[in-house]
Amino acid sequence: MRRTETDYSAFVFGQYGQDSFFLLHLVDDPTDTDCPGPTTFGLLVDDLDLRHSRALTAGGTEITAPRDRQGMPRSSVIRDPSGNWIWLYQA
Repeated sequence: MRRTETDYSAFVFGQYGQDSFFLLHLVDDPTDTDCPGPTTFGLLVDDLDLRHSRALTAGGTEITAPRDRQGMPRSSVIRDPSGNWIWLYQA
């Protein structure tokens, strides 16, 4: 685990691109317009389209539909009912 403190605090677990990777951003002021929500975190999932759909069914709000981005895994973003942003990444 590594903790960062630049413009924000974050806890990094594992190494990006590995199954064990986990990143948790901590935001001090969620009312700051540059902050997406109280917390932002990402999860690697086995089936992005299925997990994205299930998150919406469970009460999430779509921020970004599943999409491909150059240099990044296929991903989407959901906002949960508490305002947290959850990034889903195709494993």
